[in-house]
Amino acid sequence: MKSYRYVGPDNLKKLVGVQASGKKVVSEGDLFDWVRESGKVRTCGTYTVVATYTIGLDGFLYIADRHSEHVVCAAGKDVLSAGEIGIHFDQGCVEISDISNQSTGYCPGSESWPAVKRALDAIYIEYPSSFTWKFKNQSEDRVK
Repeated sequence: MKSYRYVGPDNLKKLVGVQASGKKVVSEGDLFDWVRESGKVRTCGTYTVVATYTIGLDGFLYIADRHSEHVVCAAGKDVLSAGEIGIHFDQGCVEISDISNQSTGYCPGSESWPAVKRALDAIYIEYPSSFTWKFKNQSEDRVK
């Protein structure tokens, strides 16, 4: 499986260790815990929280506040994928409503989807059948 190293600005990589890295997600409960800890939980109704995510080389999903840098979410490490993820909460149920490979720090291509799928399968959660928003990386542009 292809991995991606950080290719973004050095000044953003300096935030690693200064800001909290992403929360490792191994269950639906971790998503509920993260949204509660982040202060984004609502007491009623349905809502979606958009977060920054990475898939670590260990195959797990890591999430952080949407305004966090992917390199911080990944603790400066290489990743299998990165982007933004929409986590939809509805009356005690949770699912992934949207997911992209949008990361200018790692630039993962759409070929990173299998790593995302594997990480989400391990959580036993509903999710889209592919990236809902796909972004090309530079290597994909060169191939075409």
